Amino acid sequence: DDPLAQVTNEDALQVLRGLGRFDFDVLSLEELLRGRQLCVTAGESFRQRGLLEELHAEGCFDQSVKSKLGKYLGQIEDRYVSTVAYHNATHAADTLATAWWLLQATYFSELSNLDRFIVVVACAIHDVAHPGRNNVFQSKVMSETAIRYNDRAILENMHSATAFEIMLQDESLNWFSTLSKDFKASNGKTENLQQYTRKGLVDLVLGTDMAKHKEHEEFVKSLSPGKALDGTKLMPILECVVHAADVSNACKPAVLMKQWTQRLLLEFWEQGDEEMSRGLEISHLCDREAGLRS
Repeated sequence: DDPLAQVTNEDALQVLRGLGRFDFDVLSLEELLRGRQLCVTAGESFRQRGLLEELHAEGCFDQSVKSKLGKYLGQIEDRYVSTVAYHNATHAADTLATAWWLLQATYFSELSNLDRFIVVVACAIHDVAHPGRNNVFQSKVMSETAIRYNDRAILENMHSATAFEIMLQDESLNWFSTLSKDFKASNGKTENLQQYTRKGLVDLVLGTDMAKHKEHEEFVKSLSPGKALDGTKLMPILECVVHAADVSNACKPAVLMKQWTQRLLLEFWEQGDEEMSRGLEISHLCDREAGLRS
């Protein structure tokens, strides 16, 4: 089966018609599909713009991309941990859908198809294999992941590396190899799209680190209101798009916001319970008793 294939469930199709709106309800999609909500959301975003077909016509990909990408995203979805309350495949799908909504803005009307594709894939992979314990916890306990990445963007580095490891484990998953290495750009220059895409994906995933939140805020403030999209600042702008989508739950309609808040607090409290059992200081927002009192 093609993980990106259009679903036949009429109720799910009705929900998917909302993709591109801020109030897209991926939680209902999760309940209806009981799995594959990430692949289905990604597949629908590609279909809305004929994105994969456009990229093939432009010479960015060869014809095998759709099959390989579908299998790859299926593997990515499987590597999200379903027992993690918040940072799971449904959150990844929600981040993807919110970023897709942001890219509908007139400001992004000149954004290339490849850059739109990079945003979609970055959102899909940005929390893959999340263990339900944040960077602060990883550093406190000197986890294997914290040691590997020297306490810097611990989980974000892991997510990015895991996403590429999955892709390279089997040629049938390696959509990356279908990218052109000698793409002829409109300006006449030859560009290696594999290098461009890898850098873009890594930058966008690392940009979801909450330690960069203030930096993103200051960058957005520095942009000139009313000015067209500045190609020289493209990746930092797209980093802000993905980061904003990642933390957008508090802005969603109340019925959605409350459900996401419950999931996030449950994950935080589970971390706090483990910190307490280990005799560690309970991290910010992770104290179950204090949370239930508030």
